[in-house]
Amino acid sequence: MLPLRCRRWRRLGCSGRRQAWRVFNGQTGARVIRPHDTRHTCSSLLVALEVHPKVAQKILRHSKIAMALEVYAHATDEQTREAPRKLGDLFG
Repeated sequence: MLPLRCRRWRRLGCSGRRQAWRVFNGQTGARVIRPHDTRHTCSSLLVALEVHPKVAQKILRHSKIAMALEVYAHATDEQTREAPRKLGDLFG
């Protein structure tokens, strides 16, 4: 896994990071994804793990929580079905 927050990664600059990402994708044999796609995945996983929205905001480095929740987070069908059940349990 690429150390996305290490100093060496930041020093690569935009084109260097892009090239490193292509090499990384080529070595794994997995379908090629853009680094930006990982933000959607990370945000959705944080939602699935029920991480507090303010924590997700900090991890994703957004100044506004709406960006982290509305643009990047995707609720699964299972989460959508589970929400009314949790409300029922609360007032049960």
